Amino acid sequence: MKKRILSFVLCVIMLFSMNATAFAAEDAEVEAAAEEGMVTVEVMPTSLYATSPDKHSIGSLNAFFGEYDSVAESTIGSFTIRSTSVPTGATITKIVVTSSKSSGSTGNIVLYVAKDEDNGDGTFDRYIDNKTWASSLTFSDFGNYGLSAAGTYYVQFASTRYTTGTIAAATLKNVYVSVYYK
Repeated sequence: MKKRILSFVLCVIMLFSMNATAFAAEDAEVEAAAEEGMVTVEVMPTSLYATSPDKHSIGSLNAFFGEYDSVAESTIGSFTIRSTSVPTGATITKIVVTSSKSSGSTGNIVLYVAKDEDNGDGTFDRYIDNKTWASSLTFSDFGNYGLSAAGTYYVQFASTRYTTGTIAAATLKNVYVSVYYK
């Protein structure tokens, strides 16, 4: 009799825990859909002296050309580094972005990296740098401004094609961002 009561109690507990998990997943899906194109994740940046830096995954960025478009901009990938994740006063020395281009991608691709910097008075400046796509790009200019390693970072690309008249796409896959600081 004790085993039956214990089994019944365990079944009820599991039932409630499964329902709570399902409701939490539904809420997460609704939140993600509300901020489509923007993904914010908690990340731990790597030290300038790390021998194998941690990479922060952005995933894939896609741009779609309409029938007569010559330029297309991709979705925006982003992440936030919390001030509690880096030493006080840590400043960026460089940002490295690695990715691969989908074999079906068309046109010339320019990759943009941006960082929001808090001015301390409730306003923000956005620092932007860009380079023509290569599988690994180092953005050293971010180290020239004494920017805090904490903050929000964005990655996007623009693709230019030379012929129009068909629908086309450009995709960067496996986009990873490493923020180095001192």
